[in-house]
Amino acid sequence: MKRLGLALIAVSAFALHSASVFAENKPAPAPSVRVPHKGPVVALIRKVTCQTAGSPSEFPNGMRIFNKGNAALAAGTKISWKFTNGGSGTHTLAAALAPNASVFHPQANPGGIGAGAPCVAKIL
Repeated sequence: MKRLGLALIAVSAFALHSASVFAENKPAPAPSVRVPHKGPVVALIRKVTCQTAGSPSEFPNGMRIFNKGNAALAAGTKISWKFTNGGSGTHTLAAALAPNASVFHPQANPGGIGAGAPCVAKIL
């Protein structure tokens, strides 16, 4: 019985020694990278609208393009627009357009269009 006990101790010691030798030869695991997250994830929404603007107030020649999204639109962004009872066209932003800001296009409707005319705009 004593021999069995000594044999078990010897086998255990050999196993522990072998495990430490193999562990030393193993490459270290790659460190995990955790990116801190603050607050909810918000999707970027790109949305524009348009509205008649300018003078004369009854039949304005111009229109305003509004950024109704939650992200700025970069300079060079092209926007198409169309009045349901009038003209259509495109406008290229000369400068970035912040959320809730607008840009005036003075000659969108040469000859004028009724104030409050429905307008649809989209980012190209």
